[in-house]
Amino acid sequence: MKCLQLQLVYLGLVIFFIGPMVLCIYRTQLEKKCAKFRFQIISYRSATKCLKWNNSSETYANAVSFCEDIDTGTLLANFKTDDELALADRYSRQWQFWVGLTDLQREGVYRWTDDGSYARDLDQIFKAQEMTNLLNPVDCVAYMVPFSTHVARHCFAKLPSFCEVKSAM
Repeated sequence: MKCLQLQLVYLGLVIFFIGPMVLCIYRTQLEKKCAKFRFQIISYRSATKCLKWNNSSETYANAVSFCEDIDTGTLLANFKTDDELALADRYSRQWQFWVGLTDLQREGVYRWTDDGSYARDLDQIFKAQEMTNLLNPVDCVAYMVPFSTHVARHCFAKLPSFCEVKSAM
């Protein structure tokens, strides 16, 4: 029993001392990537992103190309968590902009472009929009700052966007 308790204490100390070091290394790597591409590192609570604002209004496909053409590992920004959305609310320069979420591969199945994961809880993501009553299929997604919600849009609409350096973590 004492041996188990000592192991747990040791594990706790390792996590306590090494955990912040891992975050520090991650932050430093992200800062280097940001500087390389002249992006800005922005943090809000638990969210840290390396972003560049693209003020020119472009179609979804052109916004994706603009971000990916900067360099390997740059993409149209994804805002998934509450803290990331709050970060977008604070730093966006327009009332809506493209984000890396689409159902272009399969109608009605939304996927994030950063890691290909499926968007879960669509009612929460699209708070201000009834997805089942859309007359025309809309495959691309924008974020509307005044309403703090994602909205499905036609891909040919022209909007500004954020580019993001894909994190290593």
